[in-house]
Amino acid sequence: MKSFGRVSIVSPEIEAEIDFVPPPSEWEIAAEQQEMFSHVNLKLSQISLSEVANGLLGCTMRIHEDSNGLPITTAYDKDGSGKDPL
Repeated sequence: MKSFGRVSIVSPEIEAEIDFVPPPSEWEIAAEQQEMFSHVNLKLSQISLSEVANGLLGCTMRIHEDSNGLPITTAYDKDGSGKDPL
C-alpha cells in the first residue's frame, strides 16, 4: 500500500488485517512526531473464540442472552446487559 502498511494474519482460528496508517503528507508532520499522529485499523474477517477467551472479544462472545434468557440483538450497555443505556 502506498499510504499505509498492512499485516494480514490467516489461520484456521483467525483472519485479520492490521493497518498502520501514518498522518497524510499534506499535514507536513515532522518525522519525529509522526508516531503521535498515526493510528492502527483492525479488521477481523473471521475469528473462533473458545470459552476461555478473555478481553473485549471474549466477553462479547460469552454474552448471548439477556437476564430474561432472550437473545441480545442490540448494543450492549456498560454492564453488558443489552439494555438501552438511556
